[in-house]
Amino acid sequence: MIAEVLRRSAAEDEVGYAQTMRAAGDDPHERLLAVFDELATVIAQPGFRGCRYLAADLALADPNHPGHAITRHYRERVSQLLAGELVRLGHPQPAHAADQLLLLIDGVMAAGATRPDSNPAASARELAEQILAQHGEPGVS
Repeated sequence: MIAEVLRRSAAEDEVGYAQTMRAAGDDPHERLLAVFDELATVIAQPGFRGCRYLAADLALADPNHPGHAITRHYRERVSQLLAGELVRLGHPQPAHAADQLLLLIDGVMAAGATRPDSNPAASARELAEQILAQHGEPGVS
């Protein structure tokens, strides 16, 4: 049952990332930063309790539980989505930068549950700007 809940929410959340980026327009720089703007909205919601995927990974003691494969696949899909935008941006290391952005996303979700007053999404957005700047000027491929 846990695995099925994770599977359904992962599919919905992947679509949510794609919709957020699509709504930000055509510029890959703006599309990637929009993710962090959306995370600010998500963590500000009443009752926000953190990342369900991180919580599942920490709570499922059995390393062979099917939930772990779902959370791993979810993170891979989000990383691929980010990497696609980084390729469009002309980033010299899109896969590595995507992993860095995913780490920032995970951090926002954790800090959003434990230290929401620290404004983690804004801090992560600033760090994301530095990752994106490694290719040159925003919007230039």
